[in-house]
Amino acid sequence: MDSLLLVERSRGIARLTLHRPEKRNALSRALRDEILRALDALECDPEVRVVVLTGAGPAFCAGRPV
Repeated sequence: MDSLLLVERSRGIARLTLHRPEKRNALSRALRDEILRALDALECDPEVRVVVLTGAGPAFCAGRPV
């Protein structure tokens, strides 16, 4: 299974990309859990000073299904 969240680090900047473009990056429970794990890991990284949250494809995030 492909990752629902892409994490890139470069020069003190961490970029988290929601990676469900076919679902317009809707926030599933699995994606939410990946985001939280990534943020926990980034919090412990002294090199990271900025976190950018973005979405793959034409939409940032369609929201959360009910």
